[in-house]
Amino acid sequence: MKYKGVLLFLIRENIIVATAVTALAISTLHLFHQPMAYAALCSLWVGTILSYSLAKEGQLRYDHPCWWVLAAIACGAFLFLSKVGQGLLLLSGLLSMAYNAPYRWANLRHLPFLKVLIVALCWVLGSVYLPLSETPIPLFSKPVSLLALQYFLWVVVLILPFDIRDRSSDAASLYTLPTALGTVKTKVIGSFLMLLYMCIAYRSYPLSLLLRQGIAAFLTLILLLCAHERQSPLYSGLWVESIPIVYTFLVTNDE
Repeated sequence: MKYKGVLLFLIRENIIVATAVTALAISTLHLFHQPMAYAALCSLWVGTILSYSLAKEGQLRYDHPCWWVLAAIACGAFLFLSKVGQGLLLLSGLLSMAYNAPYRWANLRHLPFLKVLIVALCWVLGSVYLPLSETPIPLFSKPVSLLALQYFLWVVVLILPFDIRDRSSDAASLYTLPTALGTVKTKVIGSFLMLLYMCIAYRSYPLSLLLRQGIAAFLTLILLLCAHERQSPLYSGLWVESIPIVYTFLVTNDE
């Protein structure tokens, strides 16, 4: 069907995941009652597409004109960021490249459980600290730190369905949670992390936000528990990665 082909294109070209990260950044600005930081959002969206392309294929596809356009947009938006924003974006890029760059014996992918930590950290840098770096909000204040911790836990769980899907194809040396502990234990750990996520929400936020984060946590937990190795191509790439978009829609329409 044509619509499925379009969805697969959006997944393959990393457009959905880039939109998910950017949506979380928008939710952060909304929660702190800040205006849209367009340069940060633009650089985040384009940078995510480029970094995921590099992670998946080991290189950027310079043969296609659209990649040159995206690179130009990213460079233009980067120039409008604050010094802190530029540093955060460069740090995320360096983490992405370090994770995939070859070294004498191996690369960082083969360090135990590092994949999920680096990806979650990059998401937090992009969705919490980068947009707030363009605002007067102190980056190391308690509210910012709590939101960053929440999003870190949440993103770790969002990654688990992908790792479950790739369990049979991943080398055991990659040390993802499913390859090291098995699918059942991975789901138990993910469920516990979502419980921590909701505990932070319960102690930190008003009822309106608590309910919206509860919906996001519930959707995440259901998709984690239903994840298996023989997933549809749309399961993780569309349904799982769309949860942050749904969450942002709920958060930004709370009035």
